[in-house]
Amino acid sequence: MSLRRFPALAPQQMIKRAHDHASAYGASIGRDRSVSDDARAVVNWLRHQYTDYDQDPTAERHRDICKAIANRFPWLTEECERQVARRQEQDEQAANALDHLQTQEVQAREERRELAAASREAVARLRTGQRVRITRQGRVYEGHLEKIGRSKVTVAYKVMTGRDRDRTVSLHAALVDPLD
Repeated sequence: MSLRRFPALAPQQMIKRAHDHASAYGASIGRDRSVSDDARAVVNWLRHQYTDYDQDPTAERHRDICKAIANRFPWLTEECERQVARRQEQDEQAANALDHLQTQEVQAREERRELAAASREAVARLRTGQRVRITRQGRVYEGHLEKIGRSKVTVAYKVMTGRDRDRTVSLHAALVDPLD
């Protein structure tokens, strides 16, 4: 771990410098970054000013730096432990969210495959010009098939209001209901 020598200052001097640093940093990015908790401000200041944490902000690096700060400044041990626990919790939440997202993507991909397979079967029973019923945005429309592909069809239909009442939509064949 690359540490510059931690400052040999009294706690009150460290607290003042830490708050000054947080305020200056906040001003540089256009936000109020002041920290009301003294210990938190000092740990953050030491981590960013006296270590290479900004070049390697991994959880392991964060934990090692907090351990070094706690060893050098016992009065900051509780805050260091709190930050390490918080970081671990955030990392676990992020990992869980990623797992959930990946599971949803796999499910969505499988649903699309099933819909495409069902549509390829449905195409065999359809013909151009055939009257069909479709549901779009919760509304049911009747129209006719203009084009038939391998798994998708193009349906022409009319809406009741608006200037341009003629519409077409391309959708999976399994989503149309033949009327005749």
